Amino acid sequence: VATPRGRAPRARELVAAGAIAALAPLGRLPLAPVVGVVALAVMFEDRSQAALLRRGLVVAMITATGASLVSFPVAGAAIATLAAATVMGTGPGGLLALRRAGLVTIGAAVVLAIGLLPFWLTSREQLAYGLVGYHADTSTLASWPKTRPFLSAILGGGSLGDLSALGSQDVLLVLASLVSLALPNAERRIAPLVGVLVLAIGGARHVPAIEHYATPLVSYLVLGAAVTVAHLFDGELSTRRAVRNVVVTAGIGLYLLATAGSFTSKWLAGRYGVWDMRAYRPGRMDAATRAVAEVAEAHPGPVLTMWPGSALGLATWIVPGYEDHFSRLSASKRSAEERERLHLTTEDDLKATIRTRVASVVVLDRETPPDRKPYEDLLAEAGYTLDRRLGDVAIYVR
Repeated sequence: VATPRGRAPRARELVAAGAIAALAPLGRLPLAPVVGVVALAVMFEDRSQAALLRRGLVVAMITATGASLVSFPVAGAAIATLAAATVMGTGPGGLLALRRAGLVTIGAAVVLAIGLLPFWLTSREQLAYGLVGYHADTSTLASWPKTRPFLSAILGGGSLGDLSALGSQDVLLVLASLVSLALPNAERRIAPLVGVLVLAIGGARHVPAIEHYATPLVSYLVLGAAVTVAHLFDGELSTRRAVRNVVVTAGIGLYLLATAGSFTSKWLAGRYGVWDMRAYRPGRMDAATRAVAEVAEAHPGPVLTMWPGSALGLATWIVPGYEDHFSRLSASKRSAEERERLHLTTEDDLKATIRTRVASVVVLDRETPPDRKPYEDLLAEAGYTLDRRLGDVAIYVR
């Protein structure tokens, strides 16, 4: 939408592109698609490789600083001003690039504002913390050593037994994107790779590393790979070109056959190396949540789960502070007053809630530490008994 062939994009097309990209976060994906589209808007429509590289560095710098500057508005404004000046200084296309980025951002902002308005009116502080504050507390580029193996696996750099279900397929996209660097049309080959770089930097900030932070990379790898594929199959067909294309196609097919075992193990069996994810298949998860609901109805009162997904359909029954298990990663960085307002709980709070028998039902599930015995002992000491167990979901009642 934002990069029509043969002409510059109109303002309404750029706004529409930002709006479309913003629909993904509203559907429970990260904000990364919006960031990536803004990056493309800055990068496209300029044939100067040096200018594109300078703009790419600016976009990467903004991504690297990210949420860390929310608490330092003056520093954030200074970096934004420097970035804008740098883009403008990349030649006659610099001002147009800023205009494109601005229009895309406007489209995204309008859609996000409409979707988030009800939450802003009813729980402004909690919304701001969930969107920005949490990431500012937990995300930093210092996380790179911890997240590097994860991102490597997603991009195909890890073994076939590594966590990512995308890795073996993404090898093809990475290789094709790298080949595109040797092809003409600078903006078509550099822009997608800048999008990959920007989103990889963003994904590297998050601990724990979760696959959905990095899946938007695939879209930009596809753009780069498509340039290579188009170059291979575009133009007049000759015997030499036909032989080359057959060899490339056959090579891709053989690679997919060779890695089929990894794909089957992860996507069909749910086994990711040492991780056994079969218990998290939708059918089994539905059975577990139904069991929790049945026990909760038989023992009315608050429900305490390690992972809120175990209480799906019982939102109003969850003990306040346990609506989001990620809060336990950041709660210690907030004062007691802030934790109470934002519904943040620490691991110590969790244990105290069990000891004081606040909940009628307690569920040990996927977010319980691997060594469950301390929690099982604590539940027994508090007078809870095991009602039923489904896989790794154990339901206790008071």
